[in-house]
Amino acid sequence: MNARTQLIKFTAVWLTVFIVCSILSAFAYSSDDPKSGTPDDRDDPKVADKTKDDDSDKDPDKVDPDDEPKDPTTNPDDGTPYAELTYSAENAQYLIFVDAGHGWYDNGSSVRLTEDGEYVYEQKDDSGNTVYVTESGKTVTADEFEYVYEKDINLEITKKLKKALEKMGYKVGETRPGDDPEDCPVSLVNGIFYAKDRPSYVNEQGADYFVSIHCNTFTDPTVNGTRIFYSTTRDATLRLATSVLQSMQATMSDKVTLSIDNQLYILLYSSMPTVLIESAFVTNHDDLNKLRDPDWQDQFVCAIAKGVDADLHAQNAQ
Repeated sequence: MNARTQLIKFTAVWLTVFIVCSILSAFAYSSDDPKSGTPDDRDDPKVADKTKDDDSDKDPDKVDPDDEPKDPTTNPDDGTPYAELTYSAENAQYLIFVDAGHGWYDNGSSVRLTEDGEYVYEQKDDSGNTVYVTESGKTVTADEFEYVYEKDINLEITKKLKKALEKMGYKVGETRPGDDPEDCPVSLVNGIFYAKDRPSYVNEQGADYFVSIHCNTFTDPTVNGTRIFYSTTRDATLRLATSVLQSMQATMSDKVTLSIDNQLYILLYSSMPTVLIESAFVTNHDDLNKLRDPDWQDQFVCAIAKGVDADLHAQNAQ
């Protein structure tokens, strides 16, 4: 075999090997292995994002909630008393403090309530042991009733009152933003922010108005209604109390009365117009149901906010 023939055979063999390897390689990269594709394609976040955001497979008849147009006129407070509150940019110059009565280790008034809504009273049996008896005379254990604390209701209402006043444009401060010790704006004494210390704190903040919220209690369970307390030692408290009274009477059907108290620290030592409002009686069934009703709370705080607003602007107009 001459040299030319050997060269032709050698070239043919290597050409055959090259063609076979190319075919095998092409088959391997065209398989359905999820790891197929170049390393750059698999690791490049741009490629991954393109695949993730591809909308080509979306059902054209299915609307994505995120793609729906939003109505810019929608007000989350529509249909609630908050929608009736009037905003004014001028109100931002005024600071109103709200006070959630009691708190922390001071529960304020409390009642025991069964799951069926019966009050539970503590009594002594013939042996001198403490027993719990419902209104209907049924003896129950401590596991069969819950405590309803005034401090919790006060906090719920003042949070909503803050929302109402802020919706009108006011700056709002709180003596009790929450019920954890770290929520107190001053150092607690024996776990309590005493009522006698709250006016001095609010005075230091330069508040223009001060509203303290409490719940009432009485031995006679038929006694009910809202009471707005003011002091005769300061004319400003009577004017504010009267304005809140008129606002409540205009928007609510509840019984509301003005009451004089010249002993309350909140009223005596606050340097700005101040009222203390006993929202309702926890010892009266109907009142307690109102106090725990979010809709009633909304109506109640908006009436207070309107009364405060009316008095503040009436005094500034003089």
